[in-house]
Amino acid sequence: MARPDANISLSIKSGEADLTRRDEFQKLSDGQRAVVVQVLSSQRLLTNETIAQVKVSTSDIMTRLDQQDVESKQTMHMLSTDVPCFIGRSETNVRAHLSAQDLQLKASLAQHQAQLHYMQEEEQDALLNRLLDTLAFPEMNERRNMIEGRVGDFGTTYRWVFAADTYPVQKQALVEWLQSGVGVFWVNGKPGSGKSSLMDFIYNNLRKECIDKSIRIRWATPRPTRLLSFWFFRPASSPLLKSLQGFWRSLCFQILDVDQNLAVKIRENTDSTAPQSLRSALAKHGSQSRFWTDNELKSWFHYALQHSDFNYILLVDGLDEVDKGRQLLLDAIQSLSKSSPQIRICCSSRPEGPFRRAFEQCPSFQLQDLNYNDIMIACRHRLQGTRAIRFAGEIATRAEGVFLWAHMVAEDLRNAADHGDDEEDLNRRVQQSPREMHDLFTHLLERQDDYYAKHPKPYLRLIDFACRNGLVLSLLDLGVASQPLEDLLLVPEKPGDHYFSTLNDMVVGLEATLW
Repeated sequence: MARPDANISLSIKSGEADLTRRDEFQKLSDGQRAVVVQVLSSQRLLTNETIAQVKVSTSDIMTRLDQQDVESKQTMHMLSTDVPCFIGRSETNVRAHLSAQDLQLKASLAQHQAQLHYMQEEEQDALLNRLLDTLAFPEMNERRNMIEGRVGDFGTTYRWVFAADTYPVQKQALVEWLQSGVGVFWVNGKPGSGKSSLMDFIYNNLRKECIDKSIRIRWATPRPTRLLSFWFFRPASSPLLKSLQGFWRSLCFQILDVDQNLAVKIRENTDSTAPQSLRSALAKHGSQSRFWTDNELKSWFHYALQHSDFNYILLVDGLDEVDKGRQLLLDAIQSLSKSSPQIRICCSSRPEGPFRRAFEQCPSFQLQDLNYNDIMIACRHRLQGTRAIRFAGEIATRAEGVFLWAHMVAEDLRNAADHGDDEEDLNRRVQQSPREMHDLFTHLLERQDDYYAKHPKPYLRLIDFACRNGLVLSLLDLGVASQPLEDLLLVPEKPGDHYFSTLNDMVVGLEATLW
């Protein structure tokens, strides 16, 4: 703050200066004083105008500032409301755009994956088809088809096989084995007792669509169970239906067809255990060889079984029908049943020595001891509507479990009843029917109808001659004997595939008639 004496000093000096200027102004002439007064007046006017202009300008500026302030406030208000909306709309548009692009990318990816999956399936199908083409043979299902064509509808027969708690313990043995057993189950029975028909009944009840519903297979949990089968048949025209070669080829074909992922596993061979001969079958043009040893095919099946995603039940019918190598077949079945927990084997044969010794420790049943009611049902069905119906029970008793014996006697009685035989004649026919199949067949040939006695079939004469002389006939022998002489004279010098195909069809038809 300035001191008081300093302010007083300044005021004195200011007053002295005013007096000095006033003295100087008085010394001027009147004209000079007038000029000074005029100049000072004009300056005062100028200053007033400037002040007025400044005030106007200031007012204008303030007005504009106020207006701008209002506009600024309006703008800020608009920004405070419109910007979030704009940002929201922009965000929505951006998200919609990104979503559309995302959908487009997903669609493109799905299409690409579908194309890739299709190409992989095509490649897998090609691999699988190469293997299946390598293994397939036309007669693979011939025997089973033949049985089903002859049996047709099982009706109420064989129901005891899968029944529980309603039949004797022996009849429940198969179900118990299927549910929790191990190794091999052996169905055995006399010739003609219906073993093949029973195996076909089992097959039809354990097919893929029925197997998990019909029986609770505890040993297979949690894997699903699938069915494999082979039907040996000694009279077959193809050697593959009565040999180990056909047995292994058929099983390899079936397991590859059931588990189609195996083809890829064989190609990738991640554990380096796939047989080289099996991998060679995946070559673009297939294997260079279509002939393999039994051991090679056996190794194929063992590899496929060990790498499969399924468990299996294997049905093998007619072990006694194999042409050669019975012991090798028995060794193969026993080895297979012990080599993997993924498989159970049910097989059938006559109760001959080699089979008894091989399966003496296995669960089993003798079919002729269990099928009396089935034979009774079949005889009643066959004799229904004739006076021979009253003999159905006696036929079933005398058959002693041999279905074929009962069928032949029932057929003989039906024909006799149709031709007018009374009950005494029918009873005589039953009583005179030999118990053994060989004797029964000879007896029926000797006692054939009058028409056939006058016009006997050529193959019946041949059978009669063979039976009397202890000879063994093949279906081909019977087939040739059944042909008219004029047809036999037309055999070409160099028979082609068409001729042999025709001959094969004829033999199959004859087999169906006789069996």
